Amino acid sequence: MAKEHVKRKMSGKEQVFWGKYAEKLAKYGVSGRNAEWHVRRAQEFVYGLDGLKLNAVSSAYLDSYLDVLGRTPGFKVWQLRQVIYALRILFLEMTELDWPAAYDWEGRLSACEKKGQAA
Repeated sequence: MAKEHVKRKMSGKEQVFWGKYAEKLAKYGVSGRNAEWHVRRAQEFVYGLDGLKLNAVSSAYLDSYLDVLGRTPGFKVWQLRQVIYALRILFLEMTELDWPAAYDWEGRLSACEKKGQAA
């Protein structure tokens, strides 16, 4: 998860996008420091797409991303849950894709819990 993507200067268009995302977080009751981390998690995902547009991401791509992240040494269950929440809001509120509404977000969160119990 390359964090150098997040530390770069954003264009005006990007600032507007992330401002709108922050507003959506507030709608879901995510605020303060927690909202800052949700934005970071979403930015890490988006800026790690390496040329792929957000509106072109498939559910299979997201599954692969979350699987890799879940196997990352030192990445904790609560952090993975945070990523899933951040990306759920990102995909449901900030894209024009159809698949996020039918995606098994709760199943992904449940899998995190099972992973945490096995550790």
